[in-house]
Amino acid sequence: MPHPRRFFLGFVACLLVALWAGPLSAAIPQVVAGAGHALALKQDGGLLAWGDDGKGQLGLDRQLSVVTPQQILSIKLGLQPPQGALAAGSFHVLARLPDGSLWSWGNNANGQLGDGSIGSRSKPAAIQGIDNVTTMACGGYHSLAVMANGTVWSWGNNNHGQLGDDTTTQQFHPIQVMYTSDVIAVAAGYQHSLALKSDGTVWAWGLNDHGQLGQGSADNDSHTVPRQLTGLAHVKGIVTRRNHNLALMANGTVWAWGDNHNGQLGDGTTTDQYNPVQISGLSDIVAVANGSYHSLAVKANGTVWSWGNNQYGQLGDGTSSNQKNSPAQVIGLIDVVAVAAGWGHSLALKKDGTVWAWGMNDMGQLGQGSADESAHTAPVRVPTINDVTTLTSAGDSGLVADKNGMLWGWGDNSNGQIGGTQQLSRSVPNSVLGLTDLTIRYRKTGNR
Repeated sequence: MPHPRRFFLGFVACLLVALWAGPLSAAIPQVVAGAGHALALKQDGGLLAWGDDGKGQLGLDRQLSVVTPQQILSIKLGLQPPQGALAAGSFHVLARLPDGSLWSWGNNANGQLGDGSIGSRSKPAAIQGIDNVTTMACGGYHSLAVMANGTVWSWGNNNHGQLGDDTTTQQFHPIQVMYTSDVIAVAAGYQHSLALKSDGTVWAWGLNDHGQLGQGSADNDSHTVPRQLTGLAHVKGIVTRRNHNLALMANGTVWAWGDNHNGQLGDGTTTDQYNPVQISGLSDIVAVANGSYHSLAVKANGTVWSWGNNQYGQLGDGTSSNQKNSPAQVIGLIDVVAVAAGWGHSLALKKDGTVWAWGMNDMGQLGQGSADESAHTAPVRVPTINDVTTLTSAGDSGLVADKNGMLWGWGDNSNGQIGGTQQLSRSVPNSVLGLTDLTIRYRKTGNR
């Protein structure tokens, strides 16, 4: 069934950020995207920002949307910045500096900037009370950070206990999540949170209306402290979207739990799963991408597998059936090193630096020079771009960077998020710096 894109962009885009980050030698090692804005991290530690700035999320100290990337002058992340140095929420941004300090800017309606106030801020500022940060995540309206000592800290919206401090009180400064130690990674859903410990166990807290906490049941209660998920061990990676989660195991299998109404858990059913279940047919998996209503996985042999909603052909298996409840192989793809899931389309990056796309194309999301309402059920190469090192997708657009540091964008540009000179959707990759003006005009259909 169709789903409102605006809902997707308003929250889930914050979880699409940098599903593939380029090598440290890349000129642009990381690109992240929010609901209508984007940022690029340069090799010299400089930050470029463009798109929607209604909440100050560009960090340019002026709340003025721009279609041409602008340098954020008030912050620099140092030479050869670390992987994962940026995280973008729908309307707020977190940046980790080499000294371990964490900086924030953008929307702050729920205290998600952690500066003790409410109200948007358009200039980056350091978050007080935490240091030696190693990784972080942006949720719907809350934020998480892991310190070098393995503790987790949280701030922002807490109406379902997603801050893990044994309360449901909104917090405007970082507070320590209870019972957390030896944590190496975090993931933030809409109103729930996950933590991965160094021993391979996963812990969860917050909203549980679809069983997304993996505790054997579902309810509307607030779960205000972390609890370990039983049945999961030797986990090496976690990803979450609005209400469902994937865990990549050390043995190459994938486990899933939570919301499953589009088959996005890949267990052969559309029944919400309250405990983690193994996705049958998947082995030797090295990377996963968790879309809003579909999921993607890359095998060690470079093939791609997909499951979940398929209304627009976004599973790439040659069909446009409403959904697939078990994994199917994306046809014709080999040597893939990374994947990204948009709202109704999918992207893959091959080891030769080419990008391939399939699924929805009503805004030119496939980069083929035209837009149409058809379902595109098999991958096609995105033309004119080569030697790509960094891949990101958010909503209905794609953003990539090549080895020379050139940024390219295509698809939805309603907020200027793919750059150029006008806020018009583009059906072929264009330089984000606006060196060309090939555009398409599109007709809105349905509920975005």
